[in-house]
Amino acid sequence: NLTNRGEKREEIRTKVDEKREENDTKRKSQMEELAKRATTDTQKQAVTAFQAAMEKALASKKAATDAVIASHRTEVDNIVTSRKGEIEKAITALKTSIEAAKTKAKSDCAGGTTAEQVRSTLRASIEKAQGDFKTTVTSIEKVKDVSIASKENKKIELKKIEDTFKASMEKAKMDLKAALKGSSTTNPAIQ
Repeated sequence: NLTNRGEKREEIRTKVDEKREENDTKRKSQMEELAKRATTDTQKQAVTAFQAAMEKALASKKAATDAVIASHRTEVDNIVTSRKGEIEKAITALKTSIEAAKTKAKSDCAGGTTAEQVRSTLRASIEKAQGDFKTTVTSIEKVKDVSIASKENKKIELKKIEDTFKASMEKAKMDLKAALKGSSTTNPAIQ
């Protein structure tokens, strides 16, 4: 399961990296086109400022997104590891209880207790151990339940990051438009 999760994560990371590269190529092409349209020094400075603002916003978005995803993955890994450890403890407790019941049955047999009494006590002890095991395992929080809550938190954080990015881009666009409007008398093609 851990191997599958690691493979799936690597596959997702590869797709994300490919999409980021594709977007970088498109953005570079658009920036080159925008730079070609700028003819005056003021327009060139405005385009350069816009590019810098965009790169800063994108870098910030990427870093924040990567941090949220890494945090989510770490949280899920910790949940899985914790649950696995708790289940292993429950299995060990079950085995220990069954071995103790067997040992008691052997000593009762050696002590002269009737076979029917030993069998009845052994069966009751094993059933109690199995019941305790079942109760313990069902009380351990399911990975899926905790993972769903973590996933929702991740979505909320990613939405905040996206909103911040959009606000930064909108401000950069407005600044660019304002700078270009001031110099648009020389080159109407910029608008």
